[in-house]
Amino acid sequence: MFRGLPKDEDSVPIEDTLGAPGRLVSEGKIRHVRLSNETAWGVSRFLHLAEIGKGPRIASIQKVYNLLSRTFEIGLAEMALREDVGLLAYSPLAQGYLTGKYLNGARPAGARTTLFERGQRYEKPGTDVAI
Repeated sequence: MFRGLPKDEDSVPIEDTLGAPGRLVSEGKIRHVRLSNETAWGVSRFLHLAEIGKGPRIASIQKVYNLLSRTFEIGLAEMALREDVGLLAYSPLAQGYLTGKYLNGARPAGARTTLFERGQRYEKPGTDVAI
């Protein structure tokens, strides 16, 4: 059995999540609602709830997308195209890895990965060859 999903009692219902932005849209304080790092299943639930009048429609999803991290293409790309949900891609240079500055394990002084040690998703076998 897959154990990576949270228990229902550990999650905030999507209806509740849509409540605050729904009120802000109604009040004219914001125009659009977007998601960040959501799954295809999650996007489908948000869209379904909007269709039945339980919240605002999602306008876009923010997701990492670059030549090294293309998981958006697995399910979410088709969802976005078919449902007219825009993509706001972030990290287009893969935290600087696509510039080549980290090739062969280099860690330039002052570079983001040097300072914050957050480049693990790009430090996998074959990454240097792909770059």
